[in-house]
Amino acid sequence: EMGHNVGQFLAKRSEHQPLKVLLLPGPKNRGGTSLIEKSFNQEIANHNIQVVDIGWGDNDLEVQRNLLQHMLEKHPDVNLIAGSAVAIAAAIPELQLRKLNGKIDLVSFYLSHEVYRGLKRQRILMANSDQMVLQGRLSIDQAIRLLQKEPFLADIGPTILTLTPENISKIEVNLSLSPGDFRPEYEVYSTSVLNK
Repeated sequence: EMGHNVGQFLAKRSEHQPLKVLLLPGPKNRGGTSLIEKSFNQEIANHNIQVVDIGWGDNDLEVQRNLLQHMLEKHPDVNLIAGSAVAIAAAIPELQLRKLNGKIDLVSFYLSHEVYRGLKRQRILMANSDQMVLQGRLSIDQAIRLLQKEPFLADIGPTILTLTPENISKIEVNLSLSPGDFRPEYEVYSTSVLNK
């Protein structure tokens, strides 16, 4: 659905302006990137949208920035970048550095803290949120139901939200993003006989 939502949003936008898109979906054939690309392409088919280049790469800020720099040199006439949250986070300062703010729009397939700030600052046109925190809560609730042998729903999930600068202040961000000061801490205990 993440690719579908972005594609649908851009299909509507292309009714008013032809779109030349750089696509940076993340690592090729890993995670959900192939599903995102497939559903995105299905939605933009038969619309005034041309994907001029696709840049596959790990969701690492430096990798995505390097891909984007190369693609912008190769295709200076694009007017939209669609990509992973990491790619879009890399695009914000890159467009500012090249004085391309307002000339190239940014759209993210999913939400991150950086994308949220970009929406609030009107640097990003649109982003999806699959409400990750709510997904976690639903998962824990389902696990507890299973353990307690209570009825559970076989297929549940929150609605995917289409976020824009106009509606970002109206969403419950705590259902999509961790608190700003959250830092995971891990402890690993070895059960190996060799470590005893």
